[in-house]
Amino acid sequence: MIVSLLLFLFSDHVEYYQVNTGPLARNQTYTGIAFRSEEIVRTDTSGYPSYYVQDGEKIRRSGMLFGIGSGQTERRAQIMTENTRKAVHETIRSFALGYDGVNFHDVYSLKYNITSKIVSDTPLLTEAMQAASFASNGTYTVGSETITASPKDAVVVYATDGYEERTPDTLTREDFDEKGYTLTDLRTNDRLVAGDAVCKLITSEAWSVVIPLTGIQVVRLDGISTIRVKFLKDGVTQNADITVFSGSKGESYARLDFQDGMIRYLTDRFIDLELVTNTKTGLKVPISSIVSKEFFTIPEQYATEGGDDGTDIGFMREVRKSDGTTDAEFVSTTLYEHKDGKYYIDSTDFKAGDAIVMKYSDGEHYILRNTDTLEGVYCTNKGFALFRKIIILDKNEEYCIVESGTRYGISAFDYIVLNSDEVKEEQVIAKK
Repeated sequence: MIVSLLLFLFSDHVEYYQVNTGPLARNQTYTGIAFRSEEIVRTDTSGYPSYYVQDGEKIRRSGMLFGIGSGQTERRAQIMTENTRKAVHETIRSFALGYDGVNFHDVYSLKYNITSKIVSDTPLLTEAMQAASFASNGTYTVGSETITASPKDAVVVYATDGYEERTPDTLTREDFDEKGYTLTDLRTNDRLVAGDAVCKLITSEAWSVVIPLTGIQVVRLDGISTIRVKFLKDGVTQNADITVFSGSKGESYARLDFQDGMIRYLTDRFIDLELVTNTKTGLKVPISSIVSKEFFTIPEQYATEGGDDGTDIGFMREVRKSDGTTDAEFVSTTLYEHKDGKYYIDSTDFKAGDAIVMKYSDGEHYILRNTDTLEGVYCTNKGFALFRKIIILDKNEEYCIVESGTRYGISAFDYIVLNSDEVKEEQVIAKK
């Protein structure tokens, strides 16, 4: 306790930094506009609609899409199949779990989805469909109702927003303003007239997202053709082909092309995402902590073991005795690096010109003169500044990412000197 107090009182107080792990910097986030293979389906006749496919559900080519009748449909009492009953129960349960009370309009979506499940499973309708004639315009006539078949394999959506006919090259910065955005629900109990939109078909799993770029962002993305994208809505990541292009007014954009994943964001026109450009992770160290230090290098074959227990790694140094003869003494030293067949040692225990003798040889020796420089930081875990080497993987103006798990290096949660120019190696320090 007394020793600790004396060290605190008489040691230099410097700022320190606790090493942590992570990327060099946060990846930039963007809000983009989604483009899909969207086709709006319109009714050829006037009447009241019946919807046979749920919102977001897949339909096969020639499958029942919707019906138009002369009057509001009066459903005859039917006994639901057990599968339909379970499907309706699951739809209601899922809705109840996710309902937050803010978007009350979702209740109407629930109503239409349940109706679609029940109607599409109506036995009488199924029998009538089997007996009905299939017209050249892709419709069935069942009683007083004209049923339109899907022209393609697709996913059905009952909403439009005016972006369906847009293309990436026609975008302007104003298109990214969400304040004026409106999504119109197409499902209704009201009478439709010929030409009215009934639903929208998404005919391909491939889709794109276009994001606006600044000049600096264009430079950073230069030469990149494939990039990892993280969707902020659900945290899912996937690869995209990226193309940078100029818009109609000369602004810069990037188009991210995906081959799958469209179904997850089916009704989202504006997509919040993150471009994962900072892929290198490791130990995060301030630039101000880095110091360069010069070391002697010795070929690894001159290293030997010695010390009291014979396990310390060191070197045999030639010494001249008083009678003029030479002998060799074992010098234990701190090793700072071992690479390319060489050990890096400090000048504290050796000096230039020292002769290092190879053990068990006929006097073969190495004159200490070669040096090399290592980058590192001052570790303060033991209360004094101790050099530890680092291997820099990436850096910016403030921080660098260094390799973790390196021999003779640092680890996560080590304490290091924040400003290396304020201390000297082996200086006793106390933390501010």
